[in-house]
Parts: sequence; structure tokens; C-alpha cells
Amino acid sequence: FMMMMMEEDRTDRSVVRLTPNAVDVMEHLMWVRSGSTGATSMFVGTTRDHFQGRNVSTLFYEAYGKMALKEMMKLCDVMHERWDLHRSVVVHKIGECPVEDVSIAIVVSAPHRKDALRAVDFCINKLKLVVPIWKKEIYVEGDGEWKANCKGCAPSSFEEDGDHLHARHKHGHNNHHEHKHHEHNHYGHNHNHDSHKHTHGEKEKHNNNMDDNCEAAIQA
Repeated sequence: FMMMMMEEDRTDRSVVRLTPNAVDVMEHLMWVRSGSTGATSMFVGTTRDHFQGRNVSTLFYEAYGKMALKEMMKLCDVMHERWDLHRSVVVHKIGECPVEDVSIAIVVSAPHRKDALRAVDFCINKLKLVVPIWKKEIYVEGDGEWKANCKGCAPSSFEEDGDHLHARHKHGHNNHHEHKHHEHNHYGHNHNHDSHKHTHGEKEKHNNNMDDNCEAAIQA
């Protein structure tokens, strides 16, 4: 069993949040409002009951928490740099998200509607590219399939542990991370990984590369 707790980062102008609780859209609408704004734009994503001909019963989301919040806040910063916004909120559900429940809410306020509308459109499209969040589609037959939002910044290997998805890391001696030979399905493609070792410096370089990939995608 994996405990899921709400994680949040905020500034005077932006709030980003990962939450296992129901997403309260009205809370975020109220927070972004101001007498100086004439437009509030919002995107709300919900779980639909089908995907590619299969009936979906629920979704299950997991996130690489700290990095996800970091990339979500970067998106907010870019939105405020590109458009004249007052406040912005990006909230994503983690854990189970049944059909019709809200999985994501993006809310921004601005003096004018063009800026608000463009910022929300930018944010949802970039979030799907750079924020490390995974979802498991669980079908009415009982089986399921893991999928990733972030194509370019997901861990290089991961494994399914019951109902959860985890980066595959084993800690060996002498400050090395050992990865045993294994075969698994990575986003629907089979990969074989031979035994190899990563030092802490190499792991840090890998994480920095993930940051660089996300940064490049956000700025694009």
C-alpha cells in the first residue's frame, strides 16, 4: 500500500498541486479572481468511460512528485512571462480518478480574454509533454495499462508493483545503484536491459538531463 498525500508549491501569483482528493474547481476560481481582471479561463479534464474501443471503469494516476511540481511551476512562470496574467493554478489528481471525476484543472485570470485563453491552451499541451505523471487505465474487464504524460522525461526504467508504478532502482554497496538484467514493457514497447551500474554522479547527470529535456519542451 502506498500512502498518497497532497503536495503543493505556491507563489504570490501561482499555485501548483498534486492531490489525492477531489479537485475543487470553485476554490481555484475564487483564488484567481480580482477586481483588476476581466477574464478567467479554465480547462477541466475528466475521466471518460472509453478509450480506443474499450470501456474504462477508472483511472489511477501516479506522479514523480517533486519534479512534477517543479515542472508545473515552470509552466506557470512561462505563462506569466508570455502573457499578461494575474494569477494561475495548475492542479492534478493523483490516485484513483473514476469516470466523470476531475483529473486536472488549469485556471488563469487576466485583464483580457485573449491572454487567458492562450495561456490555458499552452499549459495543457505542454503539461502533457513535460510533467512526469503516469496513468493506469483500468478497464471494465479488470485489466489495465500504464501510460505516460511525459514522453521525454520519464525514468529510463520502471516497474509495476501491484497497482503502482515505480522507478526501478536497487541500492548496492560503495554508493552504486545496481540495475539487474530485466525485461519489461515500457510504454507499450519491449526493452531488454543488461546489468549495469550508475554512480551517484551519473544518476545526478541523468536527472539533470531529464530537467533539460523538460525545460526545452516548455520553452518550445
